[in-house]
Amino acid sequence: MARLAPDRIAVVGLSIGAGPAARLARSREVAGLILVTPFDTLEALAREHYPWLPIGLLLRHRMDVAGDLASVSAPVAVIAAEKDTIVPPRRTEPVRKAARHLVLDRTIANAGHNDIYDRDAFRDAMQKAMTVIETGEPR
Repeated sequence: MARLAPDRIAVVGLSIGAGPAARLARSREVAGLILVTPFDTLEALAREHYPWLPIGLLLRHRMDVAGDLASVSAPVAVIAAEKDTIVPPRRTEPVRKAARHLVLDRTIANAGHNDIYDRDAFRDAMQKAMTVIETGEPR
């Protein structure tokens, strides 16, 4: 069976997909990791939106993106939405700080969580992230 070349695989996590993407990059060798509208932990994000619920009892998976990034040596790109009300900037900032090899950090102006994908600036940021991961050029 042919084996995939980990140096050619970039993992992309969009929103809640940042959790599994960060976990995968922590546990497998990858060329890079691109996180779009990521949060630090699902538990912290859920507590922020639903402070009256017993979040600790309800969540099966904590999705500690920032914690997983502490063990990721691959290049990491973060793309956030300036006006994101689902994953506010205060939940993304710890992700940036946790990334050991942050090669691209972009915030898409005037974009929200769900309309970020419609922006030319988002497409440009994704292309730049892939280029930086492939070539290793500075951000």
